Parts: sequence; C-alpha cells; structure tokens
Amino acid sequence: MVLSIVVLCAALCANAMDRDLVRAGIGKVFDREFEEARVYIEKGLEDRNEIRGFMKTWILLMENLDKKNPVFEKQCSNSCGAYEKASQGSNADSLLLGGMWQGLMALYLTGINETLAAYRYGARACEMLKKSLMVDPEKYDAYYGLGIYYKMRFELGQTLWFVPSSKNDRERAKTYLERAWAKGEFTRELSAHQLIDISAVGMQ
Repeated sequence: MVLSIVVLCAALCANAMDRDLVRAGIGKVFDREFEEARVYIEKGLEDRNEIRGFMKTWILLMENLDKKNPVFEKQCSNSCGAYEKASQGSNADSLLLGGMWQGLMALYLTGINETLAAYRYGARACEMLKKSLMVDPEKYDAYYGLGIYYKMRFELGQTLWFVPSSKNDRERAKTYLERAWAKGEFTRELSAHQLIDISAVGMQ
C-alpha cells in the first residue's frame, strides 16, 4: 500500500526522534486509534517539524480514506510542489521527502477513484525514490516504497489499459520488499506484511 511508503520514509528520514514513539504512533494508526497516534507522533518527532507535519497529514488521510477532502488535497498538493525542486538536487533526504508526498497524493487519488492522476503521482514518487537511492543506497525505506509502487503498478495493470504493467513488476516488487525486510529498520515489519499479501493474491 502506498500509505506504508509514506509512514516508513517519514520515520527513517528523521535524524532526531524517538523511534519507539514513532513506531507506536504508526501502530495506533493501523488500529484506527487516531488521537493516540497523534500524541505519539507529536512526542516522537518533537524536533522534526517537516516530518511531523507530514505524518499528521498522513493521519488525517487515514481517518477519511475514500472521501473527497479539499483540505488534505491542498496541503498535499502544496507540499508536492515545494519538494518538486528537490528532484533537481542531490540531497537524499529531500528526494525521499518529495517521493513521500507524491506517494501520499497517489494514495488519496486512488481512494477517490481518480486512477489516472494517482498513477502519475505514483510514477513521480518512484522517480524521486530512485534518485534518493542513487545518492544514498542505504535509504532502505526507499526500497520499501519502490516495492509498493511496483506492486501497485502490477495490480492496476490487470484492469487499466494505460498502466504499463508486466510480470516483471511483481518480481521487482518482491525484490525491493525483500531488500527492505532484510536490512530495513521500520521497514522490516511492514515489508513482511506486504510480502505475505503478495503471496495471498498469487503474485509470487
């Protein structure tokens, strides 16, 4: 899922944070305990304004999946534009953040059935995540994000003619997710979940 891309990237991108609190906050989101999740995120990312703002926007989306949300759309669109400049630079964290925001917008658009636009944002996220890895191959959260992208592309390509999917996409997804699972920190648990999901839908 694209949402996971976003969460993991946010966590690993932060240099000064309480990882246990961030991990707890992520868990609360998946338990749909959103107010508690916000408390954990606020405390865990107290000194990381950009990451904290991103995470709070992600929680807002998770509370209202599959619903048109002009406030979220504006916040996310503005951040995508702000980080677009990062695509011309060589700062791995900025590229990673840019890819995260693009991925978050893709998730939102998928939920409201604007699939073509969602695919375009997802492709842009993929591009920025790859650039991040070119700068720093140890950005394992980016490997996770790429795995999610190719998994989505394979699934969308089964029903949408304009998505250039192939059997190679499922293998790419599996390879990236396995790399994140083997070497990632926050990515380990969610990578394992996605690998199980791949198996469940017959993608292996």
